Amino acid sequence: YQAITFGLTAIKIARSTSTETIYYQNISAILITKKWWWVQIILILSSGEQIHLGGFSKRKAKAIRSRFPKYKEQYIQATNEISEKTKEIIAFSEWIQEIQEGQAWFSRHDLEEILEKLKELAPVLRLPKKYFSDFENLHTPYTAIRQFSENPDHLRENANQKFISFELDAYKDYFDTVEKYPLTAAQREAIVTHENNTRVIAGAGSGKTSVIVAKTGYLLKKEFHTPDQILLLAFNRAAADEMQERIEKSLDVDITANTFHAVGLRIVAEVEGQKPALAKIAEDANTLKEFIQETIVALLYDAKTTRLVSSYFQSFFAPYESEFDFDDLGDYYKYVKTHGSLTLNGEYLKSYEEVEIANFLALHGVAYQYEINYPVDTATVEYRQYQPDFYLPEYDIYIEHFGIGRDQSVAPHVNRQAYLSGMNWKRDVHKEHGTTLIQTYSYQKSEGTLISTLESELLARSVKLQLIDPESILKKLNATNQFDPLTNLMATFLSHFKGGCYTIEQVRAQAKARGEKNQRFEAFLTLFEKVLEKYEAHLAEDGSVDFNDMINRAAEYVEEGKYISPYQCILVDEFQDISINRAKLIKMLNQQNPSYRLFCVGDDWQAIYRFAGSDISFMRKFESNFGFTETVKLDQTFRFNDKIEAVTTKFVSKNSTQIPKIIQAQEKSKQPQVILHRPEKKNDDIFIEVLKEISKRSSDSKNTILCLGRYNYLQDGLSWSIAIEEFKKFKITFKTVHSAKGLEFNYVAIVGLNEGQFPNQRT
Repeated sequence: YQAITFGLTAIKIARSTSTETIYYQNISAILITKKWWWVQIILILSSGEQIHLGGFSKRKAKAIRSRFPKYKEQYIQATNEISEKTKEIIAFSEWIQEIQEGQAWFSRHDLEEILEKLKELAPVLRLPKKYFSDFENLHTPYTAIRQFSENPDHLRENANQKFISFELDAYKDYFDTVEKYPLTAAQREAIVTHENNTRVIAGAGSGKTSVIVAKTGYLLKKEFHTPDQILLLAFNRAAADEMQERIEKSLDVDITANTFHAVGLRIVAEVEGQKPALAKIAEDANTLKEFIQETIVALLYDAKTTRLVSSYFQSFFAPYESEFDFDDLGDYYKYVKTHGSLTLNGEYLKSYEEVEIANFLALHGVAYQYEINYPVDTATVEYRQYQPDFYLPEYDIYIEHFGIGRDQSVAPHVNRQAYLSGMNWKRDVHKEHGTTLIQTYSYQKSEGTLISTLESELLARSVKLQLIDPESILKKLNATNQFDPLTNLMATFLSHFKGGCYTIEQVRAQAKARGEKNQRFEAFLTLFEKVLEKYEAHLAEDGSVDFNDMINRAAEYVEEGKYISPYQCILVDEFQDISINRAKLIKMLNQQNPSYRLFCVGDDWQAIYRFAGSDISFMRKFESNFGFTETVKLDQTFRFNDKIEAVTTKFVSKNSTQIPKIIQAQEKSKQPQVILHRPEKKNDDIFIEVLKEISKRSSDSKNTILCLGRYNYLQDGLSWSIAIEEFKKFKITFKTVHSAKGLEFNYVAIVGLNEGQFPNQRT
């Protein structure tokens, strides 16, 4: 008995005692001859030899002969394809071998290019493995390529780990000596990581600038880039100067550290043929706030916009939250205290809604008295003397504002039955004694009808309502310092607005898309639009630009190809402070060169420049903004000890949206290093007591003290002259939080550590 089986590369002949394999390439033809009651199959080999196989039926023999050409043609076609790609397959496998040796960084961009090339070999590599059996020189390359294609990222990661190990050994002496102290393991890893996009997350005091300096030297030593191809960026002149000084001292190379503004100015000047003039109001934050305040004052005096300005200060002076949103009465009082309970007449009231009512009366020339005793003695065992919310002496009218919902509900922290009973009692008192009572309700504020309803009620009782003159309004605003919150908010909004290249229509559309129904937002935006018009007109008349204009214009010129970037590698310090337009400028510069490198160092835990336009999402969502990214964390700090680290990490980590990280302090301490000072007596001078405490603890070598405050004015409340006189061995400095960032002192004393102020809880 004999049987024939067709395989991919050969025919297998099974006999009763043996099996024989004959490859298609050795078979010229198959013939059949008829015998007595069966058919014989004859295989004609290329050598001329004939193999006779008997015992087949006529039908079976014909089927075998008809199948042979198809299998042989398929085999020949496959082997021809493999032959044509043999050199490419071997070259690709050699490249894989070279990459695996880790002699060069294998970037994701490189991988994507290689995978594109692999697509050309894919049809051949998808052929069954048996077709490769005749190609002994392809056995190993075929296996290597298949393993690579199954998990290319794994190969890339392994290759880069080898590269990092090689580089750490090769440049050990450099990393030991480039800075004052040898670099840490994490710093070294960050420096030799050479991905297109590298994000270095650095804890406070972990040596961010050292990494930037050493990275620059490494790039030059490796000859990855020349000095003119490297762009060093910092966010302010002082930081750029420090970086420049460190580079000159450590590397002795001619390379300039730049601010974003300097780069923007250079790009615009090169494209336009002259340097643009920088607006004076853009160079100083106080000058800008003065301009905004002067603009709002001018709008106040303009009859067309007087009511627009006055209504903002009347009803939208702070973000509104209903008492119903607070489970605890104390929390609600904290909110009111933090966000503004001061009326335009200079009184502190108990609720936002009462302040709004008082402001309306004050702005419309209606004299009122707040919580004065009712003229009839109502005090009982159950109730104290009745004090209505507002009394209008000129009209003998009382106003009571009740904190209830339309469904008679009350705030969670209020006893509903007692509150409703008290409401009815107050109403009965007015009925009994014939006094006029106007009632307003919290639900009217939520529905946006509080002031309009009050106005209707007052007019119905012949109360004269006329907006007071602008000069009187201005006096009230100045007397109660109402301008600062608005001008600060307006300046911050302006920075974000221009830094993000927005239009008023876009902002309104965003608010609408979020379902925003905030009347304060619309009131603010309407007022902002007027201020923006004046601001842009001022720049146009002055023939100048602000910093945001300069960055935006530079990014636009790069995007349009009017400026051709010479930079192949951009290194950015303090990246957590990046803004929308600065990020766009970086993107546009990089897009001109597909093999670019972007190396950014920052710490989202130290993001404190939101008011200046920074957007922390670029740090947190780095990869979605810039593309595939390698991230390295610097986890060792040299600035403070482990006891300070424990307290500060616990505090900062309350923000769950931040990038989680572990900070390890190099300096260990057995004793607590964070100390809270409380006055034992009312008249104790805490500042002097703190200095005495530091004096007990300090050595002569540790004599620098930073007095840290949220605002500059806090220095005025300190016994500064006494401190300087009594503690001459100390060098005592006062700084605000923002101006002190990045500095180091032996001791830090935080003053004004009051709720709502430090940290600032004002929205």
